[in-house]
Amino acid sequence: MTVSREKIRKWLDRRSDAKYMTIHSDNFSYEYYPSYVSSDEELEDEIKEARERNMHSIKEIYCYDDDIEQQLDENKTWHSP
Repeated sequence: MTVSREKIRKWLDRRSDAKYMTIHSDNFSYEYYPSYVSSDEELEDEIKEARERNMHSIKEIYCYDDDIEQQLDENKTWHSP
């Protein structure tokens, strides 16, 4: 993954009422961007939709209910229900 820890931290700090933050990758432009999800059901829908799309994937999932520092220390974070 080519997103720095500092950038991920900034994205995590933007939290509104989200339960999860996902990091998406556009495999055509190689750009990464966050998405904020409020519930387990929304997360499942987002994962399913990403799997169905070409040239797009979810690279990481951060859960705000879990220890953020521990998740940042992981090589690839995937904290989904």
